[in-house]
Amino acid sequence: MVAASHKKDKEGPVIKIYNVKSSNVTALSIYSDTAVVTEDPAATGVSVRVSASSPSALNQVTMSESETAGGTLLSIDGGNDDIKINVLVPSQSISSVSYDSSGSLLINPRTLVNSTASSISVSNSGSGDLFVQDVALAVKSVSLQTYGSGKVQWDVPLTYADLSMNVRATGSGGISIFTSTLYANTLSVNTLSSADIFVSTANLTVPFLLRTQLTGSGDINYYTEGTCNSHEITVLGSGDAYTSAIRCSKVKVLDMSSGDVYLAATDSLESTNFGSGSVYIKEPLPRSTSGSFEITSDSPVDKATHKALPGHEKDTPRDQSAEGSTLDGPHVIGIRVDNYVGLIILVLMILCCAKMCAKRRKQKVLKQIILSKNAPPSINTLPANNSQPMYYQAGGGGNSAAAAAYYQRPPQYDSTNYSGTTSYVNTYSAPYPYQGGTTYTTTAPPTQYAQYGYPTSQVQQATPAPSSYSGSSAYNSKAGTYPAPSAPMYPS
Repeated sequence: MVAASHKKDKEGPVIKIYNVKSSNVTALSIYSDTAVVTEDPAATGVSVRVSASSPSALNQVTMSESETAGGTLLSIDGGNDDIKINVLVPSQSISSVSYDSSGSLLINPRTLVNSTASSISVSNSGSGDLFVQDVALAVKSVSLQTYGSGKVQWDVPLTYADLSMNVRATGSGGISIFTSTLYANTLSVNTLSSADIFVSTANLTVPFLLRTQLTGSGDINYYTEGTCNSHEITVLGSGDAYTSAIRCSKVKVLDMSSGDVYLAATDSLESTNFGSGSVYIKEPLPRSTSGSFEITSDSPVDKATHKALPGHEKDTPRDQSAEGSTLDGPHVIGIRVDNYVGLIILVLMILCCAKMCAKRRKQKVLKQIILSKNAPPSINTLPANNSQPMYYQAGGGGNSAAAAAYYQRPPQYDSTNYSGTTSYVNTYSAPYPYQGGTTYTTTAPPTQYAQYGYPTSQVQQATPAPSSYSGSSAYNSKAGTYPAPSAPMYPS
């Protein structure tokens, strides 16, 4: 349970920190207009930081714990638009998040589970917006659902669902998915009302089944590129299905309403149309076709508007100044109004001192510039890996093992000392070490990038290739030459 004790303070801005007793919180249920879930790398349990304008507002916050099959569910009820809630969680520990409010909930990176043995469930039943942010997630399955007028925005450049991904909108709130690579063995996208669903990815791969269902007035949009084995499209409402960016081997269409369908197929198309809507197939035509359809060269689609993230404050995890010696109860910090005068005076004194120091430093720097104006310029180089991750999609026939991300880094050894065959240079780009596996035996990694991770695992930098190599091409295919170490590698 969440320990609860209250301390009366005079009216003024206050913060209360709750430390959850359970060490196995895996699910969150949040009702608050302003909420954020943040990683606390040093934490072994969950803490909740609540701020409001007065202690009386804080008294409206309630929390409870309940046991579920996969762990503990922590329920948080803010109950006031003046309250801000920051849930601090251990790294990659949360598998389920549900939201019900008119404000916004931001799920920050490295808070959701990231293992192919785990699944992720995100739902929004309120009128507010729910945002999910991460770099790469590889899980067993993903479920995104809306039940009200609120929206869900999924921003995860590398999304890998080993088993399935289910996207379902039952209210008027839409779902927008933004990825660079999206892999799901089975992908089901279903709008049951007026909600629109957008799947934006540069590379969608669905090896088994893509299921697109429309039973209301909402539209479903796929863009910009992808492949699948089998695609089943069902239209029972007035919504349109814009799916021609995804070229699938076999496509079956059942259109029983006024909604239109746009598709692409390579092997076969079976079209059954009992409504007033039309079925359009993008050229070139598949080998086999049946039923009623029209041929088009267009790929119409509506694209989602990428909403800016809410401006939630990011609290410092585990603020030690706010905690006492015990982790059993909440800790209340009252900021008294009558302390503001002294605080303002202190701030003014600090600013004054800083201004005087800056003036002295400026005079000193100007003097140094005058004395050294004829000196040759010097260049300070930035340390490696100081930039944000940059993404590149490797080739390999569209299988899941080929999906990889890379970050920029400098060469590992001097390519001029290399004396091997030209085939090795062309295949592996000599200034960069071979990363293991067989992905690069047919496709070279980009010369300015290094491997960041596969959807199924993260791989550390392998041992650099020898500076002098004159062996046969068999060396190129030996996956065991550079074994993947146990520690993952992330850009700093």
